[in-house]
Amino acid sequence: MRAPTGRPRSILRSRMATPSPEPTFTARVLDRDGLVVVMLRGEADVTVAEAMEKTGADVSVVFVPPAFAKAAVVEAIDAGIGLAVVITEGIPVQDSAWFWTYSRGKGTRIIGPNCPGIISPGKCNIGITAGEIAQTPSPDGPNVGIVSRSGTLTYQALYELKQKGIGVSTCVGIGGDPVPGTNFIDCLAEFQADPETHAIMMIGEIGGSAEEEAAEYIKANVTKPMSA
Repeated sequence: MRAPTGRPRSILRSRMATPSPEPTFTARVLDRDGLVVVMLRGEADVTVAEAMEKTGADVSVVFVPPAFAKAAVVEAIDAGIGLAVVITEGIPVQDSAWFWTYSRGKGTRIIGPNCPGIISPGKCNIGITAGEIAQTPSPDGPNVGIVSRSGTLTYQALYELKQKGIGVSTCVGIGGDPVPGTNFIDCLAEFQADPETHAIMMIGEIGGSAEEEAAEYIKANVTKPMSA
């Protein structure tokens, strides 16, 4: 698991003070990790598909209120976006289960909902994690891959590793909701296969059986050093 490289483009929405009959597209660098944000401006409706066509956007970040999150995720899936990062908290479980099922086989990976997003320090930061608390991975390592259900402990782990000078290959906040788009096992498999990741940290949270299922997977499939 790694955040897209090559200056990925993320779709956000905003409006100009002066109404415009047609949407305009601009791009700017959001932070030091190089995420290019496509700002959709104007009074006309702008779809994810239109933004992808005009700007080459390949990530959709969903911040919309819970009542509208399902529609936003479905729009991104229908547009063929490669990655949808759903930050919104409080999405009804039925809605999360519906759009997760809808995404199967359609080429869209979902991270979240109710998550801080994904960061590959020095490459890309998609979501709400502060880039300055994450240590850029070193060519020779050791570098740690992090997958976490807890937002707060995600930040703490990144900060503590940086204090020790330990790089992070990628950190994925999968969220603590009952139906995550990407789970522990998905990330563990990616970290196990990733040559830049030398060790793995897994952070759980109260509720559900995800940690127990991940433990069984680790025993059978993970050979890298683990902290959980």
